[in-house]
Formats: sequence, structure tokens, C-alpha cells
Amino acid sequence: MYPNYPEHPDQSQHPNDPAQPSSPAQPGYPGAQYPPQYPPQYPPQRPASAPPEYQPQQPTMPRLPTYPGIPDQLRYQPYPTQSYAPPPLYPPPLYPPPTPPRPRRRAPLVVRLGLSLLVALLIAGVALGGLGALGAAFAPQTLVHYLPITATSVTGTVYGENLAQREAGRFAAAPLAGATVACGPASATTSASGQFALSLLRDRAYTCLISAPKYTSRSVHIMPGMSRAYHVTIGPGGPTGSCAQATVTAMACPALALIGGVVSGQVTAIRGAKPIANSQVICWDNSPTAQASDSPPARFIANTDVQGRYALTNTPAGPYLCVANQQGAPQAMRVAPGETTTLNFSECATHCSGVTYHSGPVLHSFKAYVIFWAPHGVSLEPNGDSARFQTLVKQYLSDVGGTSFFGILTQYWDLHGPVRNVSTLAGATLDTRPYPHAGTRADPLTDGDVIDEISQVRQAKGWAVTDGSVFILVAGYNVQECAKFTDGTVCSYPLPNNYGFCAYHSFTPYYDNSGSGPDFAPYIYLANNYDCDYLPSFNYGPAPYGDQTADAVINSLSHEQFESVSDPESGGWYDHSPSDGEIADKCATTFGTTAGDGSTVTLAHGHRYVVQEEYSDRRGGCSYH
Repeated sequence: MYPNYPEHPDQSQHPNDPAQPSSPAQPGYPGAQYPPQYPPQYPPQRPASAPPEYQPQQPTMPRLPTYPGIPDQLRYQPYPTQSYAPPPLYPPPLYPPPTPPRPRRRAPLVVRLGLSLLVALLIAGVALGGLGALGAAFAPQTLVHYLPITATSVTGTVYGENLAQREAGRFAAAPLAGATVACGPASATTSASGQFALSLLRDRAYTCLISAPKYTSRSVHIMPGMSRAYHVTIGPGGPTGSCAQATVTAMACPALALIGGVVSGQVTAIRGAKPIANSQVICWDNSPTAQASDSPPARFIANTDVQGRYALTNTPAGPYLCVANQQGAPQAMRVAPGETTTLNFSECATHCSGVTYHSGPVLHSFKAYVIFWAPHGVSLEPNGDSARFQTLVKQYLSDVGGTSFFGILTQYWDLHGPVRNVSTLAGATLDTRPYPHAGTRADPLTDGDVIDEISQVRQAKGWAVTDGSVFILVAGYNVQECAKFTDGTVCSYPLPNNYGFCAYHSFTPYYDNSGSGPDFAPYIYLANNYDCDYLPSFNYGPAPYGDQTADAVINSLSHEQFESVSDPESGGWYDHSPSDGEIADKCATTFGTTAGDGSTVTLAHGHRYVVQEEYSDRRGGCSYH
């Protein structure tokens, strides 16, 4: 502690004041002297009216005297202003303490209450009304998302109609990529292999819509029930038909069908290009399958408006042959799914040349059934070689189909479609039953005899009468026959009022086993006699096979064949009259260029024949193709 100092003298007397007595001597302090500034010099007294000096808010420590010999670090230091920190009670640990465990975070109360309520509703819903009741209270996909146990996995494959096969006239399905399967709130897109997968709430009924670009959509009604998995297959069968429940957990449906396209255009007159109103436009399926079929092809019909415009909507994809105004050769075109194809027609409106259509049927193919009627002692050739004659006739009927020559007929058509380039030899027989008449000019065979013979042989052989069936009868050499037509009786030899015939075609009614009424069977009669075994080419060249009789009969057969196809019942194609205006009549004496062997045309298998040209409306004249 500091020493006690003597009291200061009265501060009213200044120590240097001479009027005042001097202070007593200061006591000595061992080891040190008082500093020279002691006693302190007090400031002069301020007047009573002087304002007090500024006093700081924080009191300061009194100024103490300075003692000599005291080190600076022991001298008075100002009192620290920072707060006092007490020393630690315990020394710091050598190792850090372990990290305390984090406190467990609990879900907010609202979430816990919501989950509890959801579980309660789930239990109540299953007990009372099944998962369907829950689906009515909550969004089904919400339940599926938060409670996977409520979901049914719906998988499957989607097939679509193949375009290339459709254009060929056949149906085939392939896995369809990019198709959309939408079942209520859930949807999925098929993969490259046509597969899909989605999750639906159990115990509910769904209407699923399967769709894809350029394909018709299909609706499927499914009921997964409480099963964990359900399978849906769209195809590969179809595309017609309906869905069927294959098993309790599987549904099978027809494949998606391609959507149709649109064919549109305008029909105008050749002269003046004026629109032709109320003109009928017909398009037929021209796929390879349709061409090879005996059934009529699918057709699509539209009528033009006052501007001559038409539109065929929802036309299936594929190739077609189309005509307008009941005339002209068919035009080929192709329809693509979901697209519009433009096809315009320029047709004759009045006073048309060439041959025209008269609303009757044509034969869409040619199936030949040949009857060689030669009783014992009667030959088909003047030299008695009936076998060679039969061989050459059957050879021609086997060679003509599929050639450019027979293809002339494909420009002619009826409401059931165009003629196909199909001609076959369907059957042949030699019948030796006696003639009902002598077969002479005095006692000729009649047309009734010919019809009866065809009917008896057809029934005995079981030959069916179908579209394209034609029955051909050839009598023995120089056997005469007469027939009655609308313009009178005509015979295979000249009469005073006509030149006679070498062949003719007609049709006869017959009754099938259906009892639906009579049908008509086209037939051809070939007059094999001396007056008909001559052709103009024989004047300056040989016969192709060195057999004028057979070659001349084949020419007559070709003539009647083309007319039987284009005008089988006198309502088909001719220019003014079916008696002498059919397509073969217009070219009866036109043989074109004759080759060195006497032939005018080469058919299948390299076989050559001498036959006349046929009228082509497309070319506007006689032609071999």
C-alpha cells in the first residue's frame, strides 16, 4: 500500500506567498526523494461565476505521484475498459469431446396428421368400397405415387397396319413405335418395339385410348380389378373386329388400321375445258391382290358438283384405277394415308368418237372351257388330224393371258371394275355324242343344240359358272349351224340376205343351286368349215403352223374372245351397235405386219399366231397392244 502522507497545508495560502509562514520541513522518505513537482501545483481559483469545465461521463482515477526508482511496468496503468473475464475453473481437456448426436427431426404436425388420415381412409375405403372409393376422394395417380401398393402395372404391345403390305392389297401388322396409350390420367408412349407400361389405381374401370399418327384410334375398356399386373395387346390380328377378354388379366384387340386419304379434282370437257356437272367418278382398288382375285375389287364413287369438282374422302391407302363420266380408259393413281391426291379428268361430253360404255357388264377375266364336239366318224380337220387341231387351240388359250395383246382389254370396265389381264384355259374335252341334226345345209345344227351340248358337258364335268367363265364349242370340220338373233337367222354358210358367220358369241340363262333365279353363261360358237379357213395373209405367206384350218379358227376365236370380254351381254363397249360395232368388228380385216412365218403377233412362250388387231379406245384405232 502507499505510505501515509501528511496533510496538506491550508490551500488558501499559497506556499510561495511571503506573507504566509513557511511550511515545516518535509519528512524524509527512505531511499527516495519526493519529486520536484510535489506538492502538486493547483490551478488558480476560477471566479465563482465561471462555467464549470466539461466533465467526462466516466470518472477517471486520481493522479498519483510518481515515485523514483519504480520500473515503468510497475507504474500505474490505466484501468482497462473491456469486461473482465474470469479464469477458467478447470484446465482445457487434452482431447476434444465427442460430437453430440443430432436431435431427431420429426415431420411437421400437418404432414403427420395428413399421412395418418390417408392411412385411415385407405383402410376404411378398402373395407367399405374398395380402392375405387378412394379414387373418388383423391386423385388416382396421387394414390399410385404415394402408395405403390395400390397400383396395377398395365403393360402391352401396340401393332399397326403395315403400309407396304396394304398397298399390295394384303393385311399385315408390325409393332408400332410412337403410339400413345392414355388410360384416364395416366399415359405412355410405345417404344421402337411397340411396347408400353403404365401404373393405374386398382379396382377401377378405365377407358384407354390408343392412337398414333396416320392410324385410326381404338378405345379399349379394361378392369384390372385387384391384380398387380394387367396385359393389353393391340394386334397383330385385325384390323377389323372388336376387343376380347383373353384372360382375367389380359385383353386382346385388333391392330390399328391406317387412316384413309382423299382423292379430289375436276372433270372438264375436252372441247372448251368446261366443267362437267353430275359426272360420276369411280375408283377401284388396283393392288396386286385385287388384280389376281376373282372377286370384284373395292370401289369408291363420287359425283361432281356444278363446277365439275369431286372428292373421295376416307379412301384406303394404295393404288387405284379411276374413270369419270362413264367413258375413257382408267387412270392410275396412288393414295397415301392422311394425304390428298389430285386427279383431274378431261373427257368427251357429247358426240364422242370410238367405243362407249352402255352400262352393262364386262368380264373381268377370261376362263376358257373348250368342248370339241366330234362324234365318231367326224374329224376336226379336213385331213383327219383332230389331235393337232385340239393342241393348237388349247395352246393359244394358254398363251394369250398376261400379254400386251390381251392387255388391250384392261382399258374397258364396268361398275365392278376394269378387265384384268388374266386369261386361262380352265378345261377342255372331246365329246363324241351324236349330233341331234345332220349338220348339213339342209339339216344344220341349231343354236339350241349348241346350248344343250354346253349345258350337258358343263354339268357332267362340274364346270362352274363364275365371273369370266366362257364356254367354247367347236364342231367337226364343215359341220353347218344356224342361229336366230334379233336381226334374223344367220348361218355358218351364206344365205341370200347375208354372208353368213365364221363365229359368234352370245349368252344363255342357267339356274344354279341357290334358287335365286337365272344367271347367264357366255359362250362362243366356232364354225369350222371350208368357207372360214381363209385369211388375207394366206395370199402372200404361209400359215404359222402350216395348218390353215387351225390358224383360221384361232383367229376367229381371238375375235370372239375380245368381244365376249368387252361386251358379253350387249350392254358393254361398242360404238353404235353390238352387232357390228364391237371392238373386234372395228378391226376385223386389219392384220398389221405379217412376219416371214405368216404370223402377226407373238404371245407367251414365244408362240406366234396370225390374228387380227383389236380396237384400242386409248389409242383411237386398231392395235396389237
